[in-house]
Amino acid sequence: MQEQAEKFVEKYGKEAAWKVDTAFSGTRSDPSHRGMIAGIGVENFHPGALTVGVICGILNELHEQYEQMCQLTGKKATRLTGSGNGIRRNSLMRRLAEEMFKMPMEIPEYEEEAAYGAALTAGKLVAAM
Repeated sequence: MQEQAEKFVEKYGKEAAWKVDTAFSGTRSDPSHRGMIAGIGVENFHPGALTVGVICGILNELHEQYEQMCQLTGKKATRLTGSGNGIRRNSLMRRLAEEMFKMPMEIPEYEEEAAYGAALTAGKLVAAM
């Protein structure tokens, strides 16, 4: 899938991909909101167009939340850190995120970030006893 998506972007550009709203389980502000797919045509009827659309849909959701945080705090981020296997193993997703957020992405050294963080927290709690 990633290879097809990369080839699609290379040949047609990400703008030619399907427009995918990935709110499959609603959003924080509207739990009843459901996702949808639009922009399918003969010229982009390609599996890569769907994959790029889903990647961009996920990133759009994250970027919207980021913009809301910036408005609430009056501050912009100075670093972009990605975690999880989706971003770690998908170079196209990282590149598109860097373009969207306009900054380079850092990936943590250790995999399974949530488990690693939980282990660090447990270690601190045990050490404090």
